[in-house]
Amino acid sequence: MQIEQNGKIVPLEGEKVDIGTSTESFVVVYNKSGEVIDSTGIHNGQVPKLPDGVLQGTVDGEKTIFTWEPVENVRIAAVVVSSGKYGYVLSGRALADTEYNLNKLTYILLITYVLLLVGITVVAVVLHKKQ
Repeated sequence: MQIEQNGKIVPLEGEKVDIGTSTESFVVVYNKSGEVIDSTGIHNGQVPKLPDGVLQGTVDGEKTIFTWEPVENVRIAAVVVSSGKYGYVLSGRALADTEYNLNKLTYILLITYVLLLVGITVVAVVLHKKQ
């Protein structure tokens, strides 16, 4: 991604991503004051508002990694970096796929645990009856 060309800010390329329904990644560029310059991520036609202090806490040469819920039931994993004299660049992606996979894994582990307990109980009962 190129922010500057011949001293001017270059608009972001690509289609807009509705963060409420898509799991595609998106980018938001902020000026030093924290105002949105351009964004590929929107919800209801607007760029989601960052939690207070995120941009101010991002130091030049460092990144801030965080999750936030800009819309009810939509969690975003994001990284913000300072882009020097221009401001900040945020890259984010919805965690819906990750949360779905984590829930699926939790159910698999729960079922495995229950089956293991049933198996141990059956073996214990059979061994106890042999005595």
